[in-house]
Amino acid sequence: MAKDKINKQVNNKIKVDLDGFDPLGMKAVGETLSDSIEGTSKLGLKAAKQFLSLTCKPLFEEFGLIMRDKLSTYRLNNIVKVLEKAEGKLTFDLTTETLKINPRIAYQIIENASLVDDNDLQEMWAGLFAASCNKDDDDENIIFIDILKQLTGSQVKLLNFICQNTKKWIEFSNLPEAIKRGTIRQVLFVIHLHDAMTVMGTENFAKVSNQVSALFNIGLLTVPTQRPYNTSNPFEKNTKISAIPSLILLQLFVKGQGSNDTPLEYFSPVVKSEIKSKIGHYIEFDPDSILNFLYEKNRLVAKHQILYSSTTLFAKRASLANLSSVELNELFQALALINYDKFDFEKNYEVVDNGQLLGSFHFEQGFRKSAAF
Repeated sequence: MAKDKINKQVNNKIKVDLDGFDPLGMKAVGETLSDSIEGTSKLGLKAAKQFLSLTCKPLFEEFGLIMRDKLSTYRLNNIVKVLEKAEGKLTFDLTTETLKINPRIAYQIIENASLVDDNDLQEMWAGLFAASCNKDDDDENIIFIDILKQLTGSQVKLLNFICQNTKKWIEFSNLPEAIKRGTIRQVLFVIHLHDAMTVMGTENFAKVSNQVSALFNIGLLTVPTQRPYNTSNPFEKNTKISAIPSLILLQLFVKGQGSNDTPLEYFSPVVKSEIKSKIGHYIEFDPDSILNFLYEKNRLVAKHQILYSSTTLFAKRASLANLSSVELNELFQALALINYDKFDFEKNYEVVDNGQLLGSFHFEQGFRKSAAF
């Protein structure tokens, strides 16, 4: 059944007949292996050959000779597993698009991945291979190879956990620049020692301390600049780690998913989903344009320099008294929306202007002017 699936993919989807075609020089290797190479079947080896022939044929024709002569069963098994994972992460339509990967990138990924049997590391190498398959044949991802080959499986487990669970947010005042740079803001992530050890799959404190220290030292984890921090002992009072994923870590994480999105593009659906959960009950909006919508609301609030506390809405400098009730209502609603994660939409806020009570505001009930005004 699996063989039929492979044949169907080759004949119907890719429309390439690879029977008898051995661009990798792997036929001799396959013939000497048993039906299962540490859990990877000959069918998996054949699928890997087909996949490589479509991505970087020139390099792997040469590399196949190296594998035939020198590659151990252990390394071949790891390569097959990584390539199977990489193919599963591709989003290309092979019937209409041509896959390319820079030979320099492909060789180094396979060379390093062949020595890795940890599943989480294999997933990252596979994602990086998939993300390197593009139309431009560039070598941009070479920097991520140099980072990834320094990491252990335990470190990757922790980094993936932090990237997935750190709260993301978008600074609407700087949205155009964020889109241009592909950046997204994050809050400080805190994980307790016991939880970190569980995530990393170890009960060895020294191992966790050393490996987390290394993540700070190579710049994958950072801390707010105003906080003194001893990276040689990354735990606060030996109980927790406090860190923010760096931009390069987020980029590596996204590449490891097989994506060429920027961190902003990749994590935007998460942010949009949170926005919907916070304000979807109060207003109707187009999810695809919600970021631009809130950007315009932020410009309105910034123009009048409106701020709020736990009980009060007020202008930092300008007077609010000259604005109509309709304008004030629009202004305060904009303030609430851009602060969706902290603003209390069910609360009555006092509106104060130059020390005097101007009225009150409730998101659904709107602005109500004080009788004194």
